[in-house]
Amino acid sequence: MTIANPTEAHAFYFKQIYEDNRDLEILCKRHNFKTRDPYNWKWELFAAILVGDKAKNADTGADLLNYEVKSRGIQLPFEYQYHPDSWATKLEEDKKVTHLFISYSALYMDIVVRAVPSEKILNFFQEWEPDLKTYWKDDSKEKVSNRRFRKAIPYSTVCEKGKIICVIDKTKLIYSDTQGIDSNLLLKPLKGNKVLPF
Repeated sequence: MTIANPTEAHAFYFKQIYEDNRDLEILCKRHNFKTRDPYNWKWELFAAILVGDKAKNADTGADLLNYEVKSRGIQLPFEYQYHPDSWATKLEEDKKVTHLFISYSALYMDIVVRAVPSEKILNFFQEWEPDLKTYWKDDSKEKVSNRRFRKAIPYSTVCEKGKIICVIDKTKLIYSDTQGIDSNLLLKPLKGNKVLPF
Protein backbone atom coordinates (compact mmCIF):
# COMPACT_ATOMS: atom_id res chain seq x y z
CA MET A 1 0.00 0.00 0.00
CA THR A 2 0.99 3.58 -0.55
CA ILE A 3 -0.46 6.67 1.14
CA ALA A 4 -3.81 8.04 -0.02
CA ASN A 5 -3.12 11.26 -1.92
CA PRO A 6 -6.25 13.17 -3.00
CA THR A 7 -4.21 16.18 -4.19
CA GLU A 8 -2.13 14.03 -6.55
CA ALA A 9 -5.27 12.13 -7.62
CA HIS A 10 -6.95 15.44 -8.48
CA ALA A 11 -3.90 16.62 -10.46
CA PHE A 12 -3.90 13.33 -12.40
CA TYR A 13 -7.65 13.63 -13.03
CA PHE A 14 -7.37 17.23 -14.23
CA LYS A 15 -4.56 16.59 -16.71
CA GLN A 16 -5.10 13.00 -17.85
CA ILE A 17 -8.90 12.73 -17.75
CA TYR A 18 -10.44 16.20 -17.91
CA GLU A 19 -7.95 18.09 -20.13
CA ASP A 20 -7.02 15.15 -22.36
CA ASN A 21 -10.65 14.31 -23.05
CA ARG A 22 -11.65 17.94 -23.53
CA ASP A 23 -8.95 18.28 -26.19
CA LEU A 24 -9.96 14.94 -27.71
CA GLU A 25 -13.61 16.04 -27.86
CA ILE A 26 -12.64 19.10 -29.93
CA LEU A 27 -10.61 17.00 -32.40
CA CYS A 28 -13.34 14.37 -32.66
CA LYS A 29 -15.99 16.98 -33.48
CA ARG A 30 -13.75 18.62 -36.06
CA HIS A 31 -13.02 15.31 -37.81
CA ASN A 32 -16.45 13.67 -37.28
CA PHE A 33 -15.30 10.93 -34.89
CA LYS A 34 -17.38 9.58 -32.03
CA THR A 35 -15.75 10.33 -28.70
CA ARG A 36 -14.90 7.59 -26.22
CA ASP A 37 -14.81 7.47 -22.46
CA PRO A 38 -11.37 7.56 -20.83
CA TYR A 39 -9.59 4.25 -20.81
CA ASN A 40 -10.39 2.10 -17.79
CA TRP A 41 -6.78 2.15 -16.66
CA LYS A 42 -6.97 5.94 -16.21
CA TRP A 43 -9.86 5.60 -13.78
CA GLU A 44 -8.04 2.75 -12.03
CA LEU A 45 -4.86 4.82 -11.64
CA PHE A 46 -6.89 7.81 -10.41
CA ALA A 47 -8.54 5.54 -7.83
CA ALA A 48 -5.22 3.95 -6.78
CA ILE A 49 -3.69 7.37 -6.12
CA LEU A 50 -6.83 8.55 -4.32
CA VAL A 51 -6.99 5.63 -1.86
CA GLY A 52 -3.30 4.69 -1.72
CA ASP A 53 -3.48 1.29 -3.40
CA LYS A 54 -1.61 -0.43 -6.23
CA ALA A 55 -2.50 -2.39 -9.34
CA LYS A 56 -2.20 -6.14 -9.14
CA ASN A 57 0.49 -7.99 -11.05
CA ALA A 58 -2.06 -10.45 -12.43
CA ASP A 59 -4.51 -9.76 -15.27
CA THR A 60 -7.34 -11.54 -13.48
CA GLY A 61 -9.41 -10.61 -10.45
CA ALA A 62 -9.93 -7.16 -8.98
CA ASP A 63 -8.34 -4.08 -10.55
CA LEU A 64 -6.27 -3.11 -7.49
CA LEU A 65 -4.89 -5.08 -4.56
CA ASN A 66 -7.78 -4.05 -2.32
CA TYR A 67 -10.34 -2.46 -4.65
CA GLU A 68 -12.44 -3.04 -7.73
CA VAL A 69 -12.94 0.18 -9.74
CA LYS A 70 -16.06 0.98 -11.78
CA SER A 71 -16.78 4.21 -13.65
CA ARG A 72 -19.95 5.39 -15.36
CA GLY A 73 -21.86 8.51 -16.34
CA ILE A 74 -24.18 10.14 -13.82
CA GLN A 75 -26.94 7.88 -12.49
CA LEU A 76 -26.11 4.96 -14.80
CA PRO A 77 -25.75 1.39 -13.47
CA PHE A 78 -22.25 0.02 -13.00
CA GLU A 79 -21.44 -2.91 -15.27
CA TYR A 80 -19.47 -5.98 -14.27
CA GLN A 81 -17.99 -8.21 -16.96
CA TYR A 82 -16.77 -11.75 -16.50
CA HIS A 83 -14.65 -13.68 -19.01
CA PRO A 84 -14.93 -17.43 -19.65
CA ASP A 85 -11.41 -18.33 -18.49
CA SER A 86 -11.08 -16.01 -15.49
CA TRP A 87 -14.58 -15.48 -14.09
CA ALA A 88 -14.08 -17.62 -10.98
CA THR A 89 -11.05 -15.67 -9.77
CA LYS A 90 -12.74 -12.35 -10.53
CA LEU A 91 -15.96 -13.31 -8.78
CA GLU A 92 -14.14 -14.52 -5.65
CA GLU A 93 -12.15 -11.27 -5.44
CA ASP A 94 -15.29 -9.20 -6.08
CA LYS A 95 -16.75 -10.88 -2.98
CA LYS A 96 -13.80 -9.69 -0.84
CA VAL A 97 -12.53 -6.28 -1.98
CA THR A 98 -14.02 -2.83 -1.50
CA HIS A 99 -15.69 -1.48 -4.65
CA LEU A 100 -15.06 2.09 -5.82
CA PHE A 101 -17.81 3.55 -7.99
CA ILE A 102 -16.92 6.68 -9.96
CA SER A 103 -19.83 8.74 -11.33
CA TYR A 104 -18.97 11.50 -13.78
CA SER A 105 -20.79 14.24 -15.66
CA ALA A 106 -20.52 15.13 -19.33
CA LEU A 107 -17.00 16.29 -20.18
CA TYR A 108 -15.84 14.94 -16.77
CA MET A 109 -16.19 18.28 -14.97
CA ASP A 110 -17.98 16.74 -11.97
CA ILE A 111 -17.02 13.48 -10.28
CA VAL A 112 -18.26 11.63 -7.21
CA VAL A 113 -16.43 8.54 -5.92
CA ARG A 114 -18.28 6.16 -3.61
CA ALA A 115 -16.77 3.25 -1.69
CA VAL A 116 -18.90 0.17 -0.98
CA PRO A 117 -17.55 -2.74 1.10
CA SER A 118 -18.11 -6.08 -0.63
CA GLU A 119 -20.37 -7.41 2.14
CA LYS A 120 -22.93 -4.70 1.34
CA ILE A 121 -23.30 -5.89 -2.27
CA LEU A 122 -22.47 -9.57 -1.78
CA ASN A 123 -26.02 -10.57 -2.75
CA PHE A 124 -25.35 -9.50 -6.35
CA PHE A 125 -22.32 -11.76 -6.71
CA GLN A 126 -24.14 -14.64 -5.05
CA GLU A 127 -27.10 -14.21 -7.42
CA TRP A 128 -24.85 -14.12 -10.49
CA GLU A 129 -22.74 -17.15 -9.55
CA PRO A 130 -25.15 -19.96 -10.61
CA ASP A 131 -25.61 -18.35 -14.04
CA LEU A 132 -21.86 -17.83 -14.39
CA LYS A 133 -21.17 -21.51 -13.78
CA THR A 134 -23.20 -22.52 -16.85
CA TYR A 135 -23.02 -19.41 -19.05
CA TRP A 136 -20.35 -20.66 -21.46
CA LYS A 137 -21.36 -24.33 -21.61
CA ASP A 138 -24.13 -26.29 -23.30
CA ASP A 139 -25.81 -29.49 -22.04
CA SER A 140 -22.73 -31.52 -22.97
CA LYS A 141 -20.59 -29.23 -20.75
CA GLU A 142 -18.61 -28.08 -23.78
CA LYS A 143 -17.57 -24.46 -24.03
CA VAL A 144 -19.84 -22.82 -26.61
CA SER A 145 -18.94 -19.15 -26.47
CA ASN A 146 -16.27 -16.59 -25.59
CA ARG A 147 -18.71 -13.73 -25.08
CA ARG A 148 -18.55 -11.85 -21.80
CA PHE A 149 -21.07 -12.33 -19.02
CA ARG A 150 -22.43 -8.86 -18.20
CA LYS A 151 -24.42 -7.79 -15.16
CA ALA A 152 -24.90 -4.46 -13.42
CA ILE A 153 -25.34 -2.98 -9.97
CA PRO A 154 -27.89 -0.14 -9.99
CA TYR A 155 -26.77 3.41 -9.29
CA SER A 156 -29.43 3.67 -6.55
CA THR A 157 -27.90 0.67 -4.73
CA VAL A 158 -24.45 2.25 -4.86
CA CYS A 159 -25.85 5.50 -3.41
CA GLU A 160 -27.73 3.66 -0.69
CA LYS A 161 -24.91 1.31 0.38
CA GLY A 162 -21.85 3.47 -0.32
CA LYS A 163 -20.02 6.34 1.29
CA ILE A 164 -18.78 9.28 -0.74
CA ILE A 165 -14.99 9.50 -0.50
CA CYS A 166 -14.30 12.18 -3.13
CA VAL A 167 -16.18 15.02 -4.82
CA ILE A 168 -14.90 17.11 -7.72
CA ASP A 169 -17.22 19.99 -8.66
CA LYS A 170 -16.54 21.95 -11.87
CA THR A 171 -13.02 20.40 -11.90
CA LYS A 172 -12.25 21.57 -8.32
CA LEU A 173 -11.58 19.09 -5.54
CA ILE A 174 -14.10 20.00 -2.84
CA TYR A 175 -14.10 16.87 -0.68
CA SER A 176 -11.87 13.87 -0.08
CA ASP A 177 -11.75 11.51 2.88
CA THR A 178 -11.26 7.74 2.66
CA GLN A 179 -13.61 7.31 5.65
CA GLY A 180 -16.36 8.91 3.55
CA ILE A 181 -19.71 10.56 4.17
CA ASP A 182 -23.22 9.28 3.54
CA SER A 183 -24.68 9.99 0.09
CA ASN A 184 -27.61 11.98 1.45
CA LEU A 185 -25.24 14.57 2.94
CA LEU A 186 -24.27 15.60 -0.60
CA LEU A 187 -27.84 16.71 -1.29
CA LYS A 188 -27.31 19.94 0.66
CA PRO A 189 -27.01 22.94 -1.70
CA LEU A 190 -23.53 23.99 -2.72
CA LYS A 191 -22.61 27.48 -3.85
CA GLY A 192 -25.72 29.45 -4.75
CA ASN A 193 -28.39 26.77 -4.38
CA LYS A 194 -26.67 24.36 -6.77
CA VAL A 195 -27.10 20.69 -5.94
CA LEU A 196 -24.77 18.19 -7.55
CA PRO A 197 -26.73 15.71 -9.68
CA PHE A 198 -25.06 12.75 -7.96
